[in-house]
Amino acid sequence: MTIQTLTFSVLIVLIFWVVTPCSFEGPYSFHLQDVLTLLQPKRRTS
Repeated sequence: MTIQTLTFSVLIVLIFWVVTPCSFEGPYSFHLQDVLTLLQPKRRTS
């Protein structure tokens, strides 16, 4: 596999993961909202 086909497959997987509703089972049962909250800076005053 060349780097071009590798990046192409990764892009397809990412688009498929974002477009489809988050109803995956197993280790890939991520919700897009969970990822967005993880990416957002945490504003906790402990």
